[in-house]
Amino acid sequence: CLQLGNGASELIDLVIRSCTTVGTWRPGPTMVQYEEYKRSAEASGFVRTSADDDSANLMCLVNPTNPTGDYMRVEALKSYIQKRC
Repeated sequence: CLQLGNGASELIDLVIRSCTTVGTWRPGPTMVQYEEYKRSAEASGFVRTSADDDSANLMCLVNPTNPTGDYMRVEALKSYIQKRC
């Protein structure tokens, strides 16, 4: 699935609202403005869980992070996805 949008805020909102399996969602491993997306997730029936909860139905991973611009290098990102998703 490919989704295009006008930045991370819109894309995270679209991904959350388009999920067909409702349950729990977790933020990614970096500190970004995930609280901004809490309303969208709750409106779609999701409950936020901790970032280390591997049982979550959905994970929001933003790279590079907003607003800091910090990022995970490609190999670190691949490793994280393989281990945690």
